[in-house]
Amino acid sequence: MTQITQQTPWECPLCGRQYFDKPECGFEECPGTLQKGTSISNFLDIRCPKCRATDQIDIAATVWLRVMEDGTDADRSEDGNHEFEPTSPATCNACGFTGRLHDFEPED
Repeated sequence: MTQITQQTPWECPLCGRQYFDKPECGFEECPGTLQKGTSISNFLDIRCPKCRATDQIDIAATVWLRVMEDGTDADRSEDGNHEFEPTSPATCNACGFTGRLHDFEPED
């Protein structure tokens, strides 16, 4: 008699699809597979709390801009600073998680 075992599918945190084999969502190394303690690859040491991505995070910031004839240019501004705080809105473009910047700080 052949015993049939049911395998639990793996759900990709980026596309939400479930797979029994290698994901077909186009990501060779899915950020969701990063484990706690994995090095973070950005200068703020932040990562998405949902999918663990480190390179798809956008932060709402105050930026000085130079007004130009055809628009604005942050690089031409005399004061090229941009400011954000731990409470600034942030979003992960890999999975859509939205929160405050402090939500993206890794737990120790």
